[in-house]
Amino acid sequence: MNMLDEVIARENAREIVGHLSGPEFLIVALAIDGLSGAQIADSLGVSRALICRRLGAARKRILGEIPELSTAVA
Repeated sequence: MNMLDEVIARENAREIVGHLSGPEFLIVALAIDGLSGAQIADSLGVSRALICRRLGAARKRILGEIPELSTAVA
């Protein structure tokens, strides 16, 4: 990946995460870093079910705001 591709990827990521609420952003960031739902739940002191709901809500929000991503994450 060249420097221009990296800049574009970074800007695209900023646009995408800009649509998330604070809690959604935190959970998505931890998931992107490679933590499992159980690890995220343990680190935040919440249930795994809550993490799953928040990740689902984040995905739904992102796809609602940027529908062209639906083919990339389907």
